[in-house]
Amino acid sequence: MKKIVLIVTILLAISCSNENSESSSSDESTVTINNKVWSKYNLDVTTYSDGTPIPQVTSQSEWINLTTGAWCYYNNDPANGEIYGKLYNYYAVEGKHDNDPNTPYKQLAPNGWHIPSNDEWRELVNHLDTNANGGSNYYNQSGSKMKTTGTIESGTGLWITPNLGANNESGFSGLPAGYRSIYTSTPLGFYGIKSYTLWWVMYKDNDYGASSFNLYYDRTGISKSYYPDAFGLSVRCIKN
Repeated sequence: MKKIVLIVTILLAISCSNENSESSSSDESTVTINNKVWSKYNLDVTTYSDGTPIPQVTSQSEWINLTTGAWCYYNNDPANGEIYGKLYNYYAVEGKHDNDPNTPYKQLAPNGWHIPSNDEWRELVNHLDTNANGGSNYYNQSGSKMKTTGTIESGTGLWITPNLGANNESGFSGLPAGYRSIYTSTPLGFYGIKSYTLWWVMYKDNDYGASSFNLYYDRTGISKSYYPDAFGLSVRCIKN
């Protein structure tokens, strides 16, 4: 009888340990900043929220001619995806999965989440630094609070030197994922890994293209830019 009780006790202990581990893992995947729950990791899905597949496109010539959603790994290397998540064109962000004008757009973010708007990014940036001027100032301190610490050269991080001011005080844990360009002369169009990261913003706010918020290895601030829809950028989600 004592053996049976001991076995049951051990099994219960293992079960509780697993449940706690899963709960901890779930909690560690998000960070609450200014009462908003953000994902701490870049999006890494291959389907829209309804299960419709998003094609992976490796060819640069095919990528730059896309008019519908697609994703890729930086340098087409799955090992980069394990660290940095996937890169998506803006067509995927807005949910354009085909060229039929009568087909409703889909949702890229998982159910219960959405891709942050310009106002939500600005709110985050201004909360982290009241002098951030809406995210347009390269020299504010918001970026420092959003970047992971350390450098490649010192063996303590993923950013190249100097990873200026990085302290990750917010817990946002921004990593230098790079991006996919349609202009660069590199054969596959990938550029900037370990140096900077760019996140798409949901909805366009002018005619220049889709916007992004960006972190850099050599700046303490976060900046806003505009890119053609065909660029491949990272995506962060915020809870509904």
